Amino acid sequence: MEKLICPVQEPVTDEVALDDAWEAGAIPDSSSEDWFRVSQGDDVSIKISGNTIVGAAMNPEERLFNYSSELRIPGGIIAGYDHGEFGGKVSFIPGNGNEHKLINENFKGFYVLENKIFVLTGFSHMFTDKGHVYEINYGGGKLQALPILDLDSCPESYLLVDKILYLATNKALLVVENRKITKLIAIEESWVGLYPNSLVLANSKLYVGMRGGMVSVGLNDKKITWYYLAKK
Repeated sequence: MEKLICPVQEPVTDEVALDDAWEAGAIPDSSSEDWFRVSQGDDVSIKISGNTIVGAAMNPEERLFNYSSELRIPGGIIAGYDHGEFGGKVSFIPGNGNEHKLINENFKGFYVLENKIFVLTGFSHMFTDKGHVYEINYGGGKLQALPILDLDSCPESYLLVDKILYLATNKALLVVENRKITKLIAIEESWVGLYPNSLVLANSKLYVGMRGGMVSVGLNDKKITWYYLAKK
């Protein structure tokens, strides 16, 4: 199986600083004018650079609403497609080109853990908000997708750290271990519509880049802090 490029971070043992551009502020309430302003702002992507968490506004074209990705495995490829409200799918395409559909849902990402392939699917539009995790394996002489987790919300971003999956859905932060949700870090209605796009784990906190800024959430105390990215 080909090595998959997916969001993976090595465990961080030292204290990590925040870039000077971050400014702490009040969490925007979903019914306030502040939330509307934030929801119309830039999508802010975050990462660790030189032991510092930095952020940058994403180019609007980087947020893909027609998204596809492929994972090459022996005998062919697994291809995932997300066309938003027009649907999506995950299929196995062998060398002869005869497509075998595995999942009839919008594709949100692959990850590989201990040589097992997992697929994230989800959809959020109007009054619908759903998401799942599937495991891909062989059964009856062919590939099949087995649902292992109902996420109850569309997955937006994820991060693997030391065999643990940290997952940001439309409205919650989850920890997934051994095919089970082991911790619900936070549920925050204000995140709906802010599209989490990137995660960093450091300082016993999970940092989430999203539209309008970044939040940090304590893994143990679950304290939430909101940060704006100051204009330079």
